[in-house]
Amino acid sequence: MTNNNFYGKLGEKNEGDRKMPKRIMKTKFYLIEDLVDILGLTKESIRLYIKAGRIRGIKIGSMWHISQEEVNHFLQTGDCKIPRML
Repeated sequence: MTNNNFYGKLGEKNEGDRKMPKRIMKTKFYLIEDLVDILGLTKESIRLYIKAGRIRGIKIGSMWHISQEEVNHFLQTGDCKIPRML
């Protein structure tokens, strides 16, 4: 009996594996690790952009999820689409 998770067999993960975005109600969401390749930034830079409001994301547990729409907008403008709520 094998247990499967996001990466296949439990505990298996190859550095070269390409992760797929998660879909929640037809919307694609990326993790910070996925955005490293897409945006060409470091994990720390992406975290700082989220903290500064330049990239909008949703934190679920300890992981940030960034929508495809937000990634596209950031690629086009370099800034977040939705103004930060006060």
